[in-house]
Amino acid sequence: MTRQQFTIATNISKRYMTVVLAATIVFLALGCKKNPAGTPGTTGATALLTKVTLVGTNAVNNTVESAATLISYDANDNFTQTQFTDTSFGLDITFTTNEITTFTYGGSLISNLTEAITTQTSVLGQAPYGTNDSTYVTFYSSGGQVTYFTTINKISTTGVFPTTVTTLDSSLVSYDANGYITSYTVYQQDTVPGGLYNLFYTQMFTYSGGNLAGYVLVNYSTPNQSTTTATYTYNNHYAASPFYNIIPGIFIKSANDVSGLSLTQTGVNAGSTVYTYNTTYNSSNQPTLASVAVSMTPTNASFPVAETIQYYYQQ
Repeated sequence: MTRQQFTIATNISKRYMTVVLAATIVFLALGCKKNPAGTPGTTGATALLTKVTLVGTNAVNNTVESAATLISYDANDNFTQTQFTDTSFGLDITFTTNEITTFTYGGSLISNLTEAITTQTSVLGQAPYGTNDSTYVTFYSSGGQVTYFTTINKISTTGVFPTTVTTLDSSLVSYDANGYITSYTVYQQDTVPGGLYNLFYTQMFTYSGGNLAGYVLVNYSTPNQSTTTATYTYNNHYAASPFYNIIPGIFIKSANDVSGLSLTQTGVNAGSTVYTYNTTYNSSNQPTLASVAVSMTPTNASFPVAETIQYYYQQ
């Protein structure tokens, strides 16, 4: 099940859910700009987020996940690159992910995104194997907003039987009259020459009080359709960064810090997960340390029941 927030306002861990491109477990906070002056999340100049670390532990307090994200910015406080590393530990198995994402802008809007991901799986008594994943995204805008983008993704596997698969996606983004993103729809082309584009998944967003209230994500890529519903709760503190990177390269703004997240999935891998945050803040009202309780139904011994997240800012 995926957690889709850190994406920018806070945190979580990254174990991909088959349907969400790049966002699942940890809300890896990817900041974009300083909070402008005003109220929490919209006022008071605050420092830019530059690093986030996460350590997840299981029910017997063994580390089952360790992750870190580094964030770089340009002179206009747009982030230019993120570097993400994640290691998950299981019984006789270790899974490692390294990801570098680079952002290019045309004026005030993003124009291109490139991403390189390598993974390695190490199983006791077996030779390591992994994947090399490269992604190139081109964004198209109208009226000062990104309205659609295309994605070329190439995945190569290593090991005894290496393979390479290339996929092509086309994604549409819709907005309401106030400029809030209301939906995100992805179509994926069949992996045959001249293949048709098929509906892959769609995600619909709701807002409250200047924050992302939740989303409903419907995945059409499996024989049995699955749906993920997310609900966020907030406090009055600043977010570590006021944007969520739910859609690759496009940011949904939430001003305040998350205090809770509830995820429910129906269909494939049905279940629910609840994240509850206990956070410490600095003198600028930004989070510095969060202890997160994770309650998952059904339980899964390979996933954390507790996470410790630390935030670092420009000095």
